[in-house]
Amino acid sequence: MYEIIARDGRAKSAVLHTPHGVIETPVFMNVATAAAIKGGLDAADLRAAGCEVALCNTYHLHLRPGEGVVRDMGGLRKFMAWDGPILTDSGGFQVFSLGTSLRRATQDSAAMPPERSVALPREARGLGGEPFRRAKHD
Repeated sequence: MYEIIARDGRAKSAVLHTPHGVIETPVFMNVATAAAIKGGLDAADLRAAGCEVALCNTYHLHLRPGEGVVRDMGGLRKFMAWDGPILTDSGGFQVFSLGTSLRRATQDSAAMPPERSVALPREARGLGGEPFRRAKHD
């Protein structure tokens, strides 16, 4: 559940309730692109710094280490040694900007095939991710 606490013009503070914890916004979020906590830090260090949520990129998880590896290790939380909320995104921007065999070129754009675009975030959620963000559309 997403609950707006206060507004000031276009700015707002809110609380997002997830099965693995509460996220108060605005928030410090660890960007763990491929489910890796970087910079020589561990989960306890991130908690001490006030980190409430980790963000993993579905596309990068798919490339490396791969869904099977994360699943075999017990899901994202065990793989990362992180017990808090984990947000996974669609990875759509990376498919467009980095280009891969998953990308189909059209005359004016490049996109991940729809079946993979939907499947990857679902697979990441199955690995332990919280709500996910879809690629933005105009």
